[in-house]
Amino acid sequence: MKPASTGKALLAGLIAGLLLAVLLPYALGEGDFWLAKQGKKPVFSVLRAAATDGGSGFYKGLGYTLTLYHAFTDSDVRQCTVGPEISYAMPFQLIDDHSSLSTAPC
Repeated sequence: MKPASTGKALLAGLIAGLLLAVLLPYALGEGDFWLAKQGKKPVFSVLRAAATDGGSGFYKGLGYTLTLYHAFTDSDVRQCTVGPEISYAMPFQLIDDHSSLSTAPC
């Protein structure tokens, strides 16, 4: 006869696994976003494309996309948009997409 605690342990493991699967992408994404705000390269995502404008890059992580703007010129050639922007690709949003963009002289 099986012990009664086997079902409880299985359920607890299933719940822990689901929580990890849901929260992990947000934790990794926010970690990369924080690093990017400090001027460092993301460590939990991979570079998918790099622009030739002085450092902009498009990174893909587990459930998120991180865009790093650096000297990405807009219509005014004297001002550039700099900073990170993150977008989550999850079936539901626990954290809204956000950015820390600013303008700076080129």
